[in-house]
Amino acid sequence: MEENLIFNKNQIHNKESGDITYTAHQNDNKLWYVIDAVSSCDDPRMAAEFCNVSIQNFCHDRTIKNRFDIGGLLLDLHEKMKAHPKDLTVCFAAVVQFPDGKYEAFNVGDSRVYEIQSNSLKRITRDDTYVQDLLDSGEINDLEAHQHEQKNFLKYALGNRKELKMNFYDFSDNMEGFLITSDGIHGELMDNQIEHVFFKENFSNNEIYEMLLKRSKVLEGRQDDQSVLIKWV
Repeated sequence: MEENLIFNKNQIHNKESGDITYTAHQNDNKLWYVIDAVSSCDDPRMAAEFCNVSIQNFCHDRTIKNRFDIGGLLLDLHEKMKAHPKDLTVCFAAVVQFPDGKYEAFNVGDSRVYEIQSNSLKRITRDDTYVQDLLDSGEINDLEAHQHEQKNFLKYALGNRKELKMNFYDFSDNMEGFLITSDGIHGELMDNQIEHVFFKENFSNNEIYEMLLKRSKVLEGRQDDQSVLIKWV
């Protein structure tokens, strides 16, 4: 039987990676997330590990029941990373399932969440980047945004000494699952290319995961900083 949850399990032990893809299932929490450390910070691996440990500790002590609790998690992460003697900065995207069964997505930075529907893939998060602003205003199109030389210039992230901007997103009633990625995936593959892998090539669930990594690696050249988490519900 195919897994209904697939992600980069090796990243948690990979000291070369600035990404961590993981889950928190404790204290009635159900949380799935991608941490993508900003390469320009003092120590990307330390930033990813510090953020991951802080998430696990938060979920050990509290149950995330609503958006107020999500805000508490993000503020806790942001303040702890700001207080660290090193400059630790990460992008973060996650999906939580509240105790009532509802799923909610949230992000800071340019890590993304997509909603999987029966025959389509819909990005539901917005990047905290200047290029996203240009796209939203209609000044550039999707292809121009994808190819823009400043597409990775962040406006907000966790722990970057700036104010914290929290983004919350609902899923539709047609949701059949979700995909969480770092920019090692969607920075190389456009949304329509990712959707093509899901629905146009007759891949199994596990093959979808492998092909996203393979095709983005061809373009980026590094496998350890590419994060994919896929869950079917």
